[in-house]
Amino acid sequence: MVRFLQVLSIAALVSLGILLLPLSLHRQSHLSELEDEALRLSTEVYTTRTLVDRLEGELEFSQERLAQLEREVSLLRSATRCELHDPTYEEVTRFLMADQTNTIPYNKENFVCLDYAATVKNHAGERGLRCALVIVRLSGSYHAIVAFRIKDLDRLCYFEPQLDVEARLQVGRHYGGECAPNTAVSSDDIVENWELYW
Repeated sequence: MVRFLQVLSIAALVSLGILLLPLSLHRQSHLSELEDEALRLSTEVYTTRTLVDRLEGELEFSQERLAQLEREVSLLRSATRCELHDPTYEEVTRFLMADQTNTIPYNKENFVCLDYAATVKNHAGERGLRCALVIVRLSGSYHAIVAFRIKDLDRLCYFEPQLDVEARLQVGRHYGGECAPNTAVSSDDIVENWELYW
């Protein structure tokens, strides 16, 4: 009888094992699915944190740039404004007589025709006069002068800023002597064209 009970117990255990095996396999499979899901979610969390860190950096940069732009706008709003206008011929001649740019010594290294023209243009703008920088293409080089749209004459007038004399540009003419009086004539200074920069 004891032997019978032992056999019955073993049979019951084997039977129970056979019954529990699918449950154990199902549990292992479910556990594996949960581990895979945990790994996927962990990867998503890492990716999301990386994205958030990058976006926070971009936001901080954008906020700093916005603050800088707001400061610049504030400075522009508080600055004294100068309305530029097309001058009369008399305004231009008075301005050129008062302006001292032409007294600056020419220096091939530090102060050339472009410097004279740019300085006169800036000084004119400070006084409210609309002035253009003019780049004249000559047969052998370039030369810089200035121009004003003269409202009482209804035309552009060009001026040699090194001498404060009016220049009458004409294609095919020597700039020196013919277009600008009291300037030196050169064989390679024939006017080919010019451009204005307001």
